[in-house]
Amino acid sequence: MPAEEKKIELSPGLSVEVLNSDNKLIFLGRVSKFDGKVVEITEAAGLQVPPVLYNTEVKLRYFLTDIRSAVLLGQVCGSTELFWKIDRLANLFTKENRTFFRQEVSSNALVGPYRGSGGTTVPCQIMDISGGGLCFLCEKEFQADELLMITGAQLIPGEPTFSFTCRVRRSDGQLHGCQFERMEEKEQDRLLGAIFAMQRKNIQRRRQMM
Repeated sequence: MPAEEKKIELSPGLSVEVLNSDNKLIFLGRVSKFDGKVVEITEAAGLQVPPVLYNTEVKLRYFLTDIRSAVLLGQVCGSTELFWKIDRLANLFTKENRTFFRQEVSSNALVGPYRGSGGTTVPCQIMDISGGGLCFLCEKEFQADELLMITGAQLIPGEPTFSFTCRVRRSDGQLHGCQFERMEEKEQDRLLGAIFAMQRKNIQRRRQMM
């Protein structure tokens, strides 16, 4: 027998990030109504919402705490200039929630072979990051499946730096895509908190430019 699906709880006034299927932010919204099946979302600042096609698939992300979020999958079933209606809601897997939101960054760090493997560290630049991995640019070329240590990554000014153990999954010249390994849950929570803070800052910056 399949496991009972977790109940979806969306209360009026809840802030919700509306994303497309590629996890790109469409707008920051607020729940105005929810009857258990259909949620109505307005723009958080009371502005007009973007035009949208019927049956467009979207993702809704809302925060359970400052560093933990929930993500729903749904489809647009109606819209006006002031709100979207979304139905066919379903919870996405917890693992996906913690890894798939990739944030563009530009952070200097040091990279080298994992401790005990020998070799020296060299400068690198982290280009984007998620809860599950990162992409960095480096003059030295590393090989696929190589285990690395990245240290001194400053994601939020004034906050403690990050150190990552990661394995190279793809290498395209100087650009390397890596998956994190041996990361404790507490440290991943701190990383997700930093990613969410950067995303919120980007949202505020875009809204100020409107």
